[in-house]
Amino acid sequence: MVRVTTQITIARDIDDVFSYFADLRNEPAWNHGHVRHVVMTTPGPIGRGTAFVGDHPGFGTVTWRITDFVRPSRIAIEGEVGSGTYRYVGELTPLQGATRFLGTVEWRPGGFLRSLSPLLTPILKFQARRSFTNLKNELER
Repeated sequence: MVRVTTQITIARDIDDVFSYFADLRNEPAWNHGHVRHVVMTTPGPIGRGTAFVGDHPGFGTVTWRITDFVRPSRIAIEGEVGSGTYRYVGELTPLQGATRFLGTVEWRPGGFLRSLSPLLTPILKFQARRSFTNLKNELER
């Protein structure tokens, strides 16, 4: 398994950050090049059990399900991409005029990528840092 954690501070209210992150239909706007064409496949409102499907260039169809939903402080999203599985956990803490977002990504690559797991850690760390910085930039716009 490959696991990385990134922490950022976003100059937005915790409720805004939580709501935006929880709606995975927003992910193409901030996770550039990794996810596109996301649709919610369960009826609203968004909460524990909500499912989404999208396209991940290079890996194909990706599916997500919200497995933990404690508004506005914690969300966990689990899914499948290609032959691998992953889990995102967002822990949010209110700050004066901002939100601290601690994001953890755990990826269990499948197929031939499994044997490359030790080499994938720095790549995932770079991509996670870039994606969460994009999230910050999108929310602060």
